[in-house]
Amino acid sequence: MDRALSDPQGATTGPSCYETSFVARLPRTPDYVGIADAAMNHLVEDQRPDGSWGPSLAPPPYRLVPTLAATAATALRQDQDARHVTSAREGLAWLSAHAEEFPPERLPDTGGLEIIVAALLEDLDTLTVGQDAALLHGVHRLAQVHAPARHRLERLRGAMRSGHPLPPYADHFLEVLVSPADTPRSGARWGALLAQGAVACSPAATATLLRAHGGPVPAATAYLVSNARDMGGAQPGFRPIPAFELAWITRDVLRTGSVLPGTAADRMRRALRRSVTPDGVAVGPGAPADGDTTATTLAALRLLGADVDTTPLDRFEDVDAFATFYLGESGPSVTTNAHALEALTGPTPSAQTRRQRHKATEYLLDSQESGGLWTDRWHASPYYATACAMTALSLCAPKRPTPRIKASVDAMLREQRPDGSWGIWGPTLDETAHAAGALIATAVDHRHHDRRQAVSRAAAFLTDALHAHADDAVNTPLWHGKELYQPIQVVRALSVAVTERAARPG
Repeated sequence: MDRALSDPQGATTGPSCYETSFVARLPRTPDYVGIADAAMNHLVEDQRPDGSWGPSLAPPPYRLVPTLAATAATALRQDQDARHVTSAREGLAWLSAHAEEFPPERLPDTGGLEIIVAALLEDLDTLTVGQDAALLHGVHRLAQVHAPARHRLERLRGAMRSGHPLPPYADHFLEVLVSPADTPRSGARWGALLAQGAVACSPAATATLLRAHGGPVPAATAYLVSNARDMGGAQPGFRPIPAFELAWITRDVLRTGSVLPGTAADRMRRALRRSVTPDGVAVGPGAPADGDTTATTLAALRLLGADVDTTPLDRFEDVDAFATFYLGESGPSVTTNAHALEALTGPTPSAQTRRQRHKATEYLLDSQESGGLWTDRWHASPYYATACAMTALSLCAPKRPTPRIKASVDAMLREQRPDGSWGIWGPTLDETAHAAGALIATAVDHRHHDRRQAVSRAAAFLTDALHAHADDAVNTPLWHGKELYQPIQVVRALSVAVTERAARPG
């Protein structure tokens, strides 16, 4: 918490292969050669032995986006050396070998997936020189399979060129929406975005606008240089994300029963209040306000004892649930609605608030799967979604659906691994911290002894895992951005809170 308060511009996620790939594509001019070469070196060194990029535990569909991005960066480098050629060939070989696993309907619901895949396949589909036809066969087949997404991408690009409205989060994906040919029409707007430093918290969008803008912009260049310095040449998935980091840390840690000293609580309240606008709360500068960050911020303020005005949530209320970005978006989010339910739970709810709480509750109940777990579009693991839903329903639902909550507790206990961890692909810090935190926070009279024992085993695992190397599999990123990412301080803060709670009696 101290770090989140003292260094808001440092709030970040772990290294991102996807974002790093676009920085590696910057021209090797005096202004950019240092960060471009550092990014390229990171990509070459980070490639998996099988030729792919992405978390080693993740199945191939989750590695498609980072592998496409890194392969394009290495294959399209103008002054390739032997390392780049080898890296590109190995990436193309992996893509060809796994091409049958990537039809659109089998890919994960990561951010902007359709247009990102279409844009990167467009880049790779132009390769002819220095590459075997057999290696390119898989790329060409993928381009055909994903052709409908290419049409959507072109529509979005056309809308942007003509000045038509785009989805509120479009700036976060500018790396696939812009080209140098757009500069005369959009140059002034892009210059204004770059002058802020980070463009929509995205190194990829920032680097691409720098390329298209045609000249260096000190604030934007400094942003990328700072990232590379802090991450050994790599770039993060999102940075800075001060509001996101502060809200999630506060909410998660306080839900475990941790108590903040008075001065710390006052500082947190002030910082969280500053992030709230009439439109809601954005994860960081340049990003649009979203329903999840808004709801989590308001929930955190409630836990800090603050009076909360939930009016900013109103703009995210859709027909059957709360939206994350805009009304009518495809598929509401379990975690957004769980956090909305927490935010809406106050001592004297109005008629509107009671109606909204009922709506969020019904959506959560309708979304629970038969085994007692939930899944969500913003996280690869059911344990995160289940942790959010079971905690919110047990503490905040107008009429507590006790059998449903008991079923989720049973499911969490059943899914714990023998070493005390949780993990869909393997043991992870993230899933273990959230599962154990939910067993602590869930207010239901059910299996208290089993829950205490499960939390104790989880704490032993977390104590060891907190000392693991950043690249260890226990730190596998599981949150859905453009690719999988991990909000490092959020996960570590909750892990520490769980271990401390497990050490206290009662």
